Amino acid sequence: NDISKNNPRDIVTLVAADTEAYAEQLAAQENPIRHAREKAGLNIKQLANLLGAPYRTVQDWNAGKQFPPKWVERLVIDKIQAAI
Repeated sequence: NDISKNNPRDIVTLVAADTEAYAEQLAAQENPIRHAREKAGLNIKQLANLLGAPYRTVQDWNAGKQFPPKWVERLVIDKIQAAI
């Protein structure tokens, strides 16, 4: 939209927004384990090896097909962050 075409009496407000930070925050809420894994630079196989978990289980977490209980999720994220 060209703001020069607006009515001179209109008020134009510019808002600065950090869209990258917002997108990261949304990703962390949507799938916290995948977000932590990606942030740590681990692929699914590396995360499965780090946890000693079945590859298919970690793959399902990553795809959002299933999720562990919240307490397990916190432990997994702590383990990922400790590995960085």
